[in-house]
Amino acid sequence: MLIAVADGSARKVVDRAAQIVGSSKAHIELFSVVRPPPPMLGMSRIDDTQITRSLVEAKRHQLEKLAGRLRDNGIAVTCTVAANASGIDAIVRRAKQTKAHLLAIEAHHHSLLARLFLSQHDYDLLRHSPVPLLIVKGGKIKPAAPILAALDPWHWIRKPQALDSSISSAGRGFAEALGTTLHTVHVYSPLMSFAADATFAPMAIPISVPEEKQYAADIRRNFAKVSAKYRIDKRRSHLRMGDPAFILPALAKSLKAQLLVMGGISRSAIGRLLIGSTAERVLDSLPCDILIVKPTAMRSVGN
Repeated sequence: MLIAVADGSARKVVDRAAQIVGSSKAHIELFSVVRPPPPMLGMSRIDDTQITRSLVEAKRHQLEKLAGRLRDNGIAVTCTVAANASGIDAIVRRAKQTKAHLLAIEAHHHSLLARLFLSQHDYDLLRHSPVPLLIVKGGKIKPAAPILAALDPWHWIRKPQALDSSISSAGRGFAEALGTTLHTVHVYSPLMSFAADATFAPMAIPISVPEEKQYAADIRRNFAKVSAKYRIDKRRSHLRMGDPAFILPALAKSLKAQLLVMGGISRSAIGRLLIGSTAERVLDSLPCDILIVKPTAMRSVGN
């Protein structure tokens, strides 16, 4: 488990990691990045190297303090600091080098403007992380608080079919590691037809009542099949109609969920700017931690 530490106060993500790893033989690496100082007039390359080395050692000292919280619980921890002008590049490279099972960061509040221009590290990691990304928001967590997995059995927006399998597998793995239950949810949009208005722009037109009933029945039937496929109790399967950006945070709050597992698909910067990403719109509204997985099998953190 690789924890990317942006500063020395990342106690929420460290404490969360201790809960997830528990008494398993998993190894945690605290990883941080320092940016080398920009070239300055009158300074030699040797001076630049010495300054960078001092920054690295200071950051390593911070990480060792955090590591003590994990070692007190019998968890194996190493601390690594890299000097790199790009924090995202360094984190992604380290995740690949160590073949990490999971990457974890601590969330911070972001403005809408920052999200639109993709300038925040966690949103960049949503797109570039080669492994599942855990974003820890912190807060009090009850031991029995469930895990909520957001499935998309119909693979809207060309999502790979393997994604739901990865999401359910990750959710079940976390539920077992934390000794709690797994719930699933699918949020679907109302069925609408479209016609051109006077300016030839698409205009939504409500469908007939019989068509709407048939559509809802098909959704329920297919979701029931998916729930059975992933061995989810009907009482823990939730089907909702509406906007995921509103429905998912509300359901997570209602269930007092400690973690929402959902899929993340890489998109171009232009596409993300124009249409946004469900994961990004949901993130700031969620009252719990969030795990972003991609359409590959997730290895157990405890292995």
